[in-house]
Amino acid sequence: MASDPLDINRYRVEKLPEINRRGFEKWMARLGAPLAIVVFILLYFVLKIPFLDRIEPQTLTGSAPERFAELGATAFSRINYAMLAIFAAGLILWITQAIPNYLTSLIVIAAIILTGILPESVALQQLGHPVMWLNILSFIMAGVLVKTRVAKRFALWLVVSFGKSTAGVILSFVVINLVLSAFISATTVKAAILMPVFMVVATIYGATGGKNRNNAGRNIVLQNLFQINLGANGFLTGSGATLLAGALMAGALGKDFFPYTDWLVAALPMSILLILIAWLVGTRLVFTINKEERVPQIEGGLDRLKEELRSMAR
Repeated sequence: MASDPLDINRYRVEKLPEINRRGFEKWMARLGAPLAIVVFILLYFVLKIPFLDRIEPQTLTGSAPERFAELGATAFSRINYAMLAIFAAGLILWITQAIPNYLTSLIVIAAIILTGILPESVALQQLGHPVMWLNILSFIMAGVLVKTRVAKRFALWLVVSFGKSTAGVILSFVVINLVLSAFISATTVKAAILMPVFMVVATIYGATGGKNRNNAGRNIVLQNLFQINLGANGFLTGSGATLLAGALMAGALGKDFFPYTDWLVAALPMSILLILIAWLVGTRLVFTINKEERVPQIEGGLDRLKEELRSMAR
């Protein structure tokens, strides 16, 4: 018996099919680990980088002056080399996917401790950071939305309300992503919550996976991922990256913090503009949606979806 395309349990993260690597991706995976090791050795032990050796104590902030006084100029400069080497090696491992991402994260933490950048207690303390738990709990929240069928009901309501065309559905996701970005400060959280929803919506428009792929599904998935990231940029609290950028700009301006409203006025209109440009380019140029894909492809069409939504309310 064929599975129900509206069964939202099919689209949980742990049930998504693993994509087999081919060609260049295989070579990246094979060369990633050796390349990361070579780059780390070169940056940490071999190369001399002048700007890493020139340290002006009066420019240091936070706990850095105490650390500089404790270690001295030479040892402190070695920490600079270590940070650059670990960052470059970790970036290579992450891009090439030579090893799973969680192993890359653990290796980075271990390297930070072994090279003396941070003491063990401080480095491992980051595992209990609120942002870490926010990401963990986001997957629990996504599981709750799937189990209680709230995600399915929301997906059906979305298509029934705006589903006369795929363009309307994608635009409705713009509003949803912007609202979530205003209250949730992690893109991973938003992706985990929305993924079951937009995967079901993509299925409704004929993108059921495998060989049954179409431009409607490509737009729904890719536009959502783009909106999640761009929506986060519109708010100072939208992601860890925007919080860091705000802190850096506040420091450059000699302030304790960067005003939330100033960021909103400067960044949100630009984020919305880029999202709308992506919507036009994606649906009209890159993945052009033909007439057949602009309406629900599921058997029974919108009438079946309306009946399904009514049955869930009983």
